[in-house]
Amino acid sequence: IYSLYSIISVNSSSNDSIDERYKLAIYENIPWAEKHFIELSKTPISYYDFITWRRDDYRGETINITDGVRATIGTHAKIIDPTQYFFFGGSTTWGTGVNDANTYPSLFAQQTQTLAKNFGESSYIARQSLSYLNNLLIQESKNDWSEIHVVFYDGVNDVANRCRNEISG
Repeated sequence: IYSLYSIISVNSSSNDSIDERYKLAIYENIPWAEKHFIELSKTPISYYDFITWRRDDYRGETINITDGVRATIGTHAKIIDPTQYFFFGGSTTWGTGVNDANTYPSLFAQQTQTLAKNFGESSYIARQSLSYLNNLLIQESKNDWSEIHVVFYDGVNDVANRCRNEISG
């Protein structure tokens, strides 16, 4: 079903599918807003075991993704402290509706002058975030994780998708 959806959505040229959230009042004085939602619609995704999907690498004006991880602005300053912060969660963490510099992991990095990485992904539930962290721990088991703090900001997608009356189990 997903493959069929991908074919249809990629080949769809209808103006009905244009994301017009950039017209909301909150974006009234935000010059990059329209470009952001255009880029958002163009970011490709791939399936991965246990976490289902991640966005593929993408280079844009407002969205930049490398190895499935959204760019975190503010981590390039000279930082002596080896402490790092890894952020996991859904669209709020990933930053749907904001450019790279305005995701909350980027704002955190800028405010605290610490290294931060944004591992969020739109629509993720807590279980997917945890599975992604587990995958990282397995892949990078030889690395020292003692200076890494992990932050999970999940919940709304869990309630919307898993804590509903009509869902059993």
